[in-house]
Amino acid sequence: MALKVVLQLGWLKMLKIFYKYITAFSVIGIIGFFLFNYLFLPTYVMNGNDHYLPDLRGEYLQKAKQTILDLGFKVEVTELTFSENNEPGTIIKMSPRAFTKVKIGRSINLVVAGHRKEFMMPDYSNMSFRNAKIALKKQDLVLDTIIYEYNDSFAKDKISFQHPKSGRIISSGSYVTLGISRGSAPDYFYIPDVIGLSLTKGRKVIIEAGLSIGKLGYEYQPKLLNNTILDQSMAPNMKVSIPIKIDLILSNDKELK
Repeated sequence: MALKVVLQLGWLKMLKIFYKYITAFSVIGIIGFFLFNYLFLPTYVMNGNDHYLPDLRGEYLQKAKQTILDLGFKVEVTELTFSENNEPGTIIKMSPRAFTKVKIGRSINLVVAGHRKEFMMPDYSNMSFRNAKIALKKQDLVLDTIIYEYNDSFAKDKISFQHPKSGRIISSGSYVTLGISRGSAPDYFYIPDVIGLSLTKGRKVIIEAGLSIGKLGYEYQPKLLNNTILDQSMAPNMKVSIPIKIDLILSNDKELK
């Protein structure tokens, strides 16, 4: 019986010693993990493998490119189309973003504002409006005004005229006006009713009727939104043989002197 008790006490002592070593090794392992990940590894990274990117937005391409190369990175350049909102040749965006920590040797993409380019104005005549819009975008031109007209020489919805005219030397970012044919003119035109509409909506209705807006007058009406159509020079539903102009009276919240 006494021998059995002694053996049990010996096993308990050995288990306590075993658990003590296991606990010590676990604590040392955890401490070593944190030291490696949060002390040694960041120190190694900051000593030569990574670098924070400077903010190069607004700098000219040549200077920005040299700065990136001096830091040990590679450079990729993406040039955007010309825009009046950006200074040509300057960096407007970078990827990865400024102040990001990046591994040395990685490629940095610099997005640069494009310059104006001069070229000969294309001919859009007889092109569909949809295709003309696509072509304008590809050629860095801006669609400014659309004018609908009846024209026997062009099928409906085809481009009937343009400004600037084809063959002229223009630059990217230029504004373009396109005429769109409504086909052959009808025998009669009907005057639409635009009273109560805004000037924007009224103009659209009048143009869709094959007519156009003439002179604009104003009347003091403080309870109405500005540019609400109060009256029109031709009575609604009248039938006319030519595409006449319709004069309009608009509301205004300021008394005219």
